[in-house]
Amino acid sequence: MKPTIVMEKAFPKDYPELKKMSNNSNIICVCYGQAVAFPSRNDAIAFYREGAKWSEGAERDRYVNICLALMDGETFAPDDTDYI
Repeated sequence: MKPTIVMEKAFPKDYPELKKMSNNSNIICVCYGQAVAFPSRNDAIAFYREGAKWSEGAERDRYVNICLALMDGETFAPDDTDYI
């Protein structure tokens, strides 16, 4: 399932607001500054796992960070490891 854009330019100062918006039926991820919502954790994990499979370096690290946060039960997953 394709994600829905929640916030085009999401900065760390926006993370608390985005985290409040997230729940088990509204998984929110931030990657490269764009916040997107998925209807389920499995959809989000599949999306970022596929991205990680076909990327390398820093891009792959971002996708893996999001996948790990989601697999750890988080409903809000930024690619910024300082926040997780």
